[in-house]
Amino acid sequence: MNEKILIGSILAVAILIGVSFTSVVGYSNVKSDVKVSPLFNIRTNRAIDKKSKDLAFNYISIGEENILSIPTRDNRHDLIQKVIDYIIGMDDTRFNKKKRN
Repeated sequence: MNEKILIGSILAVAILIGVSFTSVVGYSNVKSDVKVSPLFNIRTNRAIDKKSKDLAFNYISIGEENILSIPTRDNRHDLIQKVIDYIIGMDDTRFNKKKRN
């Protein structure tokens, strides 16, 4: 009776191991019909520093002067921060130095 159980368990283990390999051996490479987006191609080309032929930089009235008034950036905050950093970096002798005419 013990021999039958031993042979049956060995056979069961062999079947389980064989079944686990069938998914790997029987795998076939299926080509997907999903289309890759142009944005994905552009981003991958930028990531590898490859020039993209998908983008065209030509537009209507290229080279003409722009008549739209675009406001400039407010640089006051940066200027004030530079002045504050300059004052913080000053020592007493430099701060008390008078300007000669």
